[in-house]
Amino acid sequence: MIYSFKDKTTQELFQKGHAKRLDKELCKKACKALDRVQAATRLEDFYFPPSLRFHALEGYTPKRFAIRVNDQWRISFAWDEGAHEVLFEDYH
Repeated sequence: MIYSFKDKTTQELFQKGHAKRLDKELCKKACKALDRVQAATRLEDFYFPPSLRFHALEGYTPKRFAIRVNDQWRISFAWDEGAHEVLFEDYH
């Protein structure tokens, strides 16, 4: 479950299904990934399917995790009995 967002664009994507600066296809994929984060009740929920490429991010305290939206974009979040500071971000 998502408890908080790190920025307004991610929150807008989750609540409205689109964001002003992003194209429709990317919004659709991002919303699908955000729905997965919302539905998760434990970190193990991200292990399948492997195409999510779920992984821990290094160098963050508290620890952050990420799932893949496409080759360029990820959803990252901290986890404490749910997702906190959820962020849709460009990895490149």
